Amino acid sequence: MSLIESKLLATLQENWRELAKQVGLAENLISESWAEIVRAYQSAERYYHDLNHISDMLMLWEQHRADLQHPKILALCIWFHDIVYQVDRKGNEQKSAERALHYLEQSELSATALTQVYQSILATQDHQLSFDYPDLAYLLDFDLAVLGRDWERYLEYTHQIRKEYSIYPDELYRPGRRKVLEHFLTRENLYFTAFAQEEWESQARFNLKMELSSL
Repeated sequence: MSLIESKLLATLQENWRELAKQVGLAENLISESWAEIVRAYQSAERYYHDLNHISDMLMLWEQHRADLQHPKILALCIWFHDIVYQVDRKGNEQKSAERALHYLEQSELSATALTQVYQSILATQDHQLSFDYPDLAYLLDFDLAVLGRDWERYLEYTHQIRKEYSIYPDELYRPGRRKVLEHFLTRENLYFTAFAQEEWESQARFNLKMELSSL
């Protein structure tokens, strides 16, 4: 592990500990959940959906924290939304939501807050505003921020995703990937929040079309 990676891990661990303490998790559960977070997001099969992805989303969370109605709830969603990620299995989002509740049901969060966490994580499957929660748009936009990055970063992202799906040959991967790209391009807006539409929408559509043409 490089020095940069070690510093990132230490920063994220402190971030998680502080958040977990704020929502009332016991010390043993803070340690247990952190161990699972690291084990999951740093597994060898992860090239994009790793702790760097979580870190990127948390930076966006910090930048837009003042706009959020329930910042702690959204932060919890970020931490858990991809904790289960198996490319050959369905139901990753539901399993991730269930892992979140495994710990958070033992916190001081209300039943309403737990429902918000659970439903928000489920919504990352289709990336639609599937239930009435004011901060959900931010979670979904943060999750897809990479689509609106410059072409070089987007291209790196496509290579990372391909590695995660390396168990599938091109003749299976490419049609599935095309379907995903075409689905996003048919949406009126890729992003839901005004800032994301202004900052990322145009570049994201360019990136998706460029990748689609290469498939």
